[in-house]
Amino acid sequence: MLPDEYYIRLYLTIASSLFVIAWMFLYFRYGRKFKENIEAINKDVFFLPDIFFIGYGVIDLFHINIYAERGQKRMKLLREIMPAEEVPFYYYTTLAAQITYIMTIVPLAILISAFAEDYSMALIGIAVAAILAFYMDYDTDSKVEKRRSELLSDFPHMLSQMVLLINAGMPLRDTLKKVSEGKEDICLYKEIHILLNDINNSMSELEAIKAFSDRCNILEIKKFSTTVLQNLEKGSEGLGGILAEMSNTIWMERSNKVRQMGEAASSKLMIPIMIIFIGILLMVMVPIFSSIGF
Repeated sequence: MLPDEYYIRLYLTIASSLFVIAWMFLYFRYGRKFKENIEAINKDVFFLPDIFFIGYGVIDLFHINIYAERGQKRMKLLREIMPAEEVPFYYYTTLAAQITYIMTIVPLAILISAFAEDYSMALIGIAVAAILAFYMDYDTDSKVEKRRSELLSDFPHMLSQMVLLINAGMPLRDTLKKVSEGKEDICLYKEIHILLNDINNSMSELEAIKAFSDRCNILEIKKFSTTVLQNLEKGSEGLGGILAEMSNTIWMERSNKVRQMGEAASSKLMIPIMIIFIGILLMVMVPIFSSIGF
C-alpha cells in the first residue's frame, strides 16, 4: 500500500468512526425519547422509520426551527395535498428522514470505501444520500404540481356550469352543491365538498371560501374566490355576469395555451423529420452516385 493510499484510508476510517460515534450518541440519548413519534410514522410513506431518532435527535440537539422561512414554505405546499393538521408532523418527519439518511448512508459508504480501498464508494454514498434527501422534496413538489394541473383542468368546466345555474337564479351554495354532485373523486369537486362541509359545520361562507382558495392556491381559483367574497361582502347582484366574463377569459387563455403548445410541439417535430429526410436522401443518393463512378 502506498503512503498516500494509507493516509486516505486512515482519514476515511476516522471520518466514518466519528459518524458512528455520533450515531451511537443519538441512539442512547434520543432512542426512547422519540419512540412515540416513530410509532406514529406511516410505514408506507417513509423508509426505515425505526432509525429516525437520528434525525429527530439532530433537530432537537441543534434546536432546528421547523417553522423558519423554509419550513413555512414547505408546509404551505404540503397543505395543498394533505389535511392542515397533519402537515407539521409530516414536515418534521420528512426533515428527520433526510438527516437520518445522510447520517446513515454516508458513514457506511465511507467505511466500505476505506476497507475495500475503492474510494469511489464514498462519493457514490454521498451522491445516494443527497439524491434520497432531494427526492423527498421533489416528490412533494411533483404531487403539488400534479394536483394544481388537475384543479386547473377542471376549473373552466365548473365555472361554466356555475354561470348557467347562477344566471338561472340558483343561490351560490346550491350552485356549488349542484356542480359537485357525484364528482367526489375529482380533485376540484372534492375541494368544493370540503367547502360545503365547512359551511355546514358552522363556518361562515366567507371563511370557508377563503380556506378553499388557500387550499387550491392557484391564481385562477384565487381570482374566482376573491370575486365571490367581494360579492358576498357587498351583497351586490350580478355575480353571474362577472363569473361569465371570467369564464370567457379563462377559456380564451386555455385555447391560446393549447395553440401555443401545439405550435411548440410542431416545431420540435421538425428536427427529427429533417434528420429522417436527410437519412433517406443519403440512402437513395449514395448508391446512385456510386454506380455512376463518383
